[in-house]
Amino acid sequence: MTWFLRDHGMVRSTQNIMAFVAFSSALVPSSIFLSFGAPALATVLVCAASASVGLGMTFFWLTRWPTRRQSIVAVSAGVLCVAGWSVAGPGTVVPALSCTAFAITGAYLAFFHSVKLMTANVVLAVATGAVLTVRIADDVGWPVALSAFWTLWLLNTAVPIAVRSMAWALTHYVERANTDPLTGLLNRRGFLDEVCRLLDDNAGCAVLITAMVDLDDFKRVNDVSGHAAGDHILGVVSAVLHTLFPRRSAICRSGGEEFLIALCAEEGESIADVGDEICAAIKRRALGVTASVGVATARPGRLSKPDIERLLAGQIAAADAAMYAAKRLGGDRASVAS
Repeated sequence: MTWFLRDHGMVRSTQNIMAFVAFSSALVPSSIFLSFGAPALATVLVCAASASVGLGMTFFWLTRWPTRRQSIVAVSAGVLCVAGWSVAGPGTVVPALSCTAFAITGAYLAFFHSVKLMTANVVLAVATGAVLTVRIADDVGWPVALSAFWTLWLLNTAVPIAVRSMAWALTHYVERANTDPLTGLLNRRGFLDEVCRLLDDNAGCAVLITAMVDLDDFKRVNDVSGHAAGDHILGVVSAVLHTLFPRRSAICRSGGEEFLIALCAEEGESIADVGDEICAAIKRRALGVTASVGVATARPGRLSKPDIERLLAGQIAAADAAMYAAKRLGGDRASVAS
């Protein structure tokens, strides 16, 4: 979901919200130090560690956005802290209330991470709730204890599941909005977002290759064989491109019979070979249709999204010009932008 928040300018506001949540979580174990009695040493140590984790995460969220690994480590520490202060807390009322914080860590895991991690959070929440249920039963009896257990069950399972469902729906909505319905390839908006993610995930992307592919004399196919045949060929070409570039690439139907491809390549890799491979594969598979391909290259380094947009616009323009140069030479060939 990080890419969605970044694309919509919501990273800073999300950081502030998470910092507020982390600070609030530090207040729960800190309250034990206001006790007039003398809490057990284990309780003091657990609550002190939990408060320190909460304050540390407050500072972390205010200053940066975590990597995936950092996020998993941080929320795992939070889950253990919730379990710790729930079990180590004095009495039964405060530990039972504290146990509801599993709903927050579960919702975070459901939104940003996997079902597996969310399920692990639910299992630990249920186990902690079971321990507290026994303590409550010893204090006020089993009917009240079971009522408390099912309340904890409801919060700590229903909230993460609901958040996961919403995250799933949001992801599929965005995917549909960014996809060309005929070919299943990306549209132009989805292409830009995917290139941004491609460069973000491949910070060591030495060379960004952009290829513009235009099918030669495609109007004749529609005029002679009908639009259904033309649509079939577009689907075949889409499958060909997916087969050629299964990884570290973004493939887009930019309009009509034109396709855009962006991929990361290693330094020294033959750029002309990319265009030639596209031409040969389409000619071999696309029922006699050929293609003209223009190829442009850049060395992106680390760029912000606005910089990537400007770089990509220049790359597309250069690849487009090279593609038309290939067409003027008769088509069924590739041309590399100078």
